[in-house]
Amino acid sequence: MKTWAIIFVILAALAGMSWYWQSWDSNPVQQGKFEVYQSGDALELSLDLDAIANVNEGFVRFVNQERFADKKQEPALGISYQVRRLEGRADCQNRQYAFVNTSYWTANGKHVYTQMFQLQRFNWTFIPVETGSIADTMLQIVCRLAPDAPRLKIE
Repeated sequence: MKTWAIIFVILAALAGMSWYWQSWDSNPVQQGKFEVYQSGDALELSLDLDAIANVNEGFVRFVNQERFADKKQEPALGISYQVRRLEGRADCQNRQYAFVNTSYWTANGKHVYTQMFQLQRFNWTFIPVETGSIADTMLQIVCRLAPDAPRLKIE
């Protein structure tokens, strides 16, 4: 009986290890339909048009992408990246936005790091938008597309 139990434990451990190694091979894929709203030699800013959605409390969900020409470092996380995606919430009526989640990618689209949980609502910091700024351009696009965007039940 002990032999069967040992064999079962070994098979279960091998199955777990197999799943673990496969999870390392299947990185998230960078997807989206991006519209560039600011482009320069060092930085390109774009919005994922497929990510725009109306969510709770009248906010609009969006994903802003920053693509850098040179590698950037995030010392606190110990990573380097060239693409940073920031999920945000736009408050179109009050002309402000907050970033609530971040993910990092290489220039070739390989996943580097994703924040496991988005910031909780009480930790959101809304940033007022100044007319004529780059953030104003971003917010104009998000708010223009919001009326036709789908409604999602997420915070």
